[in-house]
Parts: sequence; C-alpha cells; structure tokens
Amino acid sequence: MNEEQLRDILLDKLQPSYEKKFGTEKRKNLMNISSLVSGKASYLYHWSAKEVTLPGRKKISKALLRGSSIHALVNQALKDYDSHEITWNLPYKWKDGTENITLIGHYDNVMPVDEKILCEWKSTEQENIMKNGLVLRAKRQIGTYATILRLKTGIAYEAFVVVINSDLNVIKVLPEEIQSGFEFVRKTAIEVAKVLDQ
Repeated sequence: MNEEQLRDILLDKLQPSYEKKFGTEKRKNLMNISSLVSGKASYLYHWSAKEVTLPGRKKISKALLRGSSIHALVNQALKDYDSHEITWNLPYKWKDGTENITLIGHYDNVMPVDEKILCEWKSTEQENIMKNGLVLRAKRQIGTYATILRLKTGIAYEAFVVVINSDLNVIKVLPEEIQSGFEFVRKTAIEVAKVLDQ
C-alpha cells in the first residue's frame, strides 16, 4: 500500500458521504433535514454537486472533523450511542408515480436530565455565533426534529442549540421557533421536489 492509498482509506472513514455514514441511498424523494435548513438554492446546489465527480485530490474538512469529534465526545460523556434517526413523510405526488417526500435526519441528543429536552450541538471557530446564519439553521434543524417527534409521540419537547466556540453557548429555542423551523423545512422540501420533478 502506498501513501495515497492509505490517505484515501482514511478520508473515506473520517469523512464519508451522508448516505454511506447512515446507510441510506441518494434519491430525489429522500431529503436530509440538515441540508434543507439552508434553503432551496443551497440544497439544489449540493444535490447537483454530488452528481459531478470533481477532479483533483479530495480534501479533509477541518470543520467537519472538529464537529464530529465534539459530537463523539458529547455522546461519550452522555453515554448516548444511538444514531437517533428520524423520518417523516410529506405528501407529494411525483410525476413518475413515486409517493411522498421522506424527510430524514439524526437529532443529536435527548438530555439525560429530562427525557423531553433535545439538544443540537454545533461547533465553530467564529466568535460571533449569530454570524452567517449558524444559529438560525440550527434552530430550524432542532425545531424540525422536535416537531416530528411531537407528531410521532405526542410529547412536546424543549429544544436547545448548544454552540461551542471559545465558550459553551446555550440557546433555548422558543415554541414558535420550533414550529417555524419545521414549516421552513417542509416548504423547502416541497420547493425542491418541484424543481427535481421537472
């Protein structure tokens, strides 16, 4: 084995595609919640980019590696090793006869202090955590998870975004933000489906 071969193996293990990491497949009617929170244009850009194999050497994402490491540490500290997969079907009739849009996601943790508290963990190097929509997207994401869990279980979850930079920033997501996060993701999924269905 040469250095490049080992590098490729390590990259594949440290930075697998979403589909490989969670054992899913890429298809138009299976939409990742964490990608939908950025809006239709971003989702479609990344959908198209995955269709093209970019030339050149694949690079490691330090941000992704840092975030994954922090998640692993949090999960270890909380003794929480579940993948917390969650799915929800939105009614949609595709032109080819396919039924529904399936939203898929993986919420980070239910806190062991109370079974009704959900946390979404984010890490960043930026000091201003409100910059670049980081907290807004995280609120949409955890709001969607909390809403789907409520619809499935009848339990109204409290939701928090925890951002780690040089501090530990805890932000409570208000009930109206939980609902608006889900509505944003739902509407974005429908808009994306209309484009992919052309």
